Amino acid sequence: MNWYYIENKVRQGPVDEVAFKNLAEGGRITPETMVWQEGMTDWVPLSTVRNRIVTADGRARCVECGADYPAEEMIVFGQSRVCAGCKAVFFQKVKEGVVSPATMGGEHQFGGFWIRFAAIFIDGLIMLIPMLLVIVPIALISSSETMEKNFGMMMLLQVVQMILQYGIMCAYFTFFHGRNGQTPGKRVCGLKVVRTDGTPMTYGRAFGRFWAYVLSGLILYIGYIMAGFDPEKRALHDRLCDTRVIKI
Repeated sequence: MNWYYIENKVRQGPVDEVAFKNLAEGGRITPETMVWQEGMTDWVPLSTVRNRIVTADGRARCVECGADYPAEEMIVFGQSRVCAGCKAVFFQKVKEGVVSPATMGGEHQFGGFWIRFAAIFIDGLIMLIPMLLVIVPIALISSSETMEKNFGMMMLLQVVQMILQYGIMCAYFTFFHGRNGQTPGKRVCGLKVVRTDGTPMTYGRAFGRFWAYVLSGLILYIGYIMAGFDPEKRALHDRLCDTRVIKI
């Protein structure tokens, strides 16, 4: 079956399996190159569909170890192939729910800029409740006549307020992303944060991703805007923490 790919914003192809594999191995087609084959629902990066390629001599790549084997000797799962040596490890991962986008056929769709914006907007509304419980009392204290005469104490209260605000946000995103990769906003929008290889998030990575998320905003929100121009819809914090936001 023939392949098509995007080069310099122009569609190229069709090319057969052998020519396509040679282009990939030669570096002309990179893991980020958008590719398509009949039967696929959309254009996707090559990195998510390498396991589909079967050469003219009947060999294919194992989705688990990455080595090439005769396709007829491999186990087929969805549109992926697994060698006999990796069978036990691979299906244990399937049993545990640790599967990559490639495992499921390479057709995961990444969450784009606007759907992610909607998710964070919903999360912002949810976090507004505990935020107000923190901000209102501190604001009332800071605006009192006594505090206005004590500049040092007023500044201290503002610092405490900022620490509490970031603490609430950090706890919110770390807990929900670390638990199952979904904040309430992402759940409503049908999104989930996963590792690049499809494995679930951990609380440690979720904690680091939050601070990378803050960094994305500090640089004039350029870190967020990057998601609108990346083939895999990666924002800066996704790049730094090796994560992807996928549609489920």
